[in-house]
Amino acid sequence: MKFEKLFRRYNEDNGFNHHCGFICVHVEEGFAEVDLPIRPECLNPRQTVHGGLLYALGDTAAGVAANSHGVSCVTLSGNFNYLLPGTGTKLRAVAREVRRGRTTGVYDVEIFDDAQKLVAKGSYTMYFTGEKTVVRKAAEIFMALKLEKEYSKEEILELYVNTIYFGDGYYGIREASLGYYVKEPRDLNPYECTMLAGLPNAPSAYALSGHPELAEQRRQRVVSQMVKYGYLGEREGKLLGEQTG
Repeated sequence: MKFEKLFRRYNEDNGFNHHCGFICVHVEEGFAEVDLPIRPECLNPRQTVHGGLLYALGDTAAGVAANSHGVSCVTLSGNFNYLLPGTGTKLRAVAREVRRGRTTGVYDVEIFDDAQKLVAKGSYTMYFTGEKTVVRKAAEIFMALKLEKEYSKEEILELYVNTIYFGDGYYGIREASLGYYVKEPRDLNPYECTMLAGLPNAPSAYALSGHPELAEQRRQRVVSQMVKYGYLGEREGKLLGEQTG
């Protein structure tokens, strides 16, 4: 199966998709379909699918279509229009490649309900972060070995958090800390630390400016994992999980 690894990446190995309930159902070159079975936790107080989840569904479908070429990508921008409330038992996002260059691609996305009514549509620009070549893979392995030889795990982590994307145009923990909370990283409280720790997993979907509810759900996941792996006690985790910004 040509796209077996891509299906596994999105349906089995992707924590964000699993958390949201997204299921990749069809992929071709420059084309993808992703389903969202509607569950009670998907709904807003009006009992329709949350708008942030609709945007993330479209973003995910665009990402799958971009990844169909065998390159990694991140979302540069997205324009999204809500047309009808998301209701029914399932939504399907259909992404089609409009234009693809060497470093960026544009993907139109339409989201339909199970009655085939158009619920939302948008356009996403994706940035390709890697080329599908043996030379590149060899270079990545070499650099990984070089990093492990010359730096400690703590130093590698420091390099990572100082360069990774946190959403809303912020690269690195200092930019994110100043941009989101107007304070230096050393002045962040535990709530803010766990919030920022969750953003790099899917910065476009969790960006605090547009999707604070999803970001909070991700923060709760960070706290639960810290408890699971012994970085927090059960009582500490419960108290931190109950905090609000």
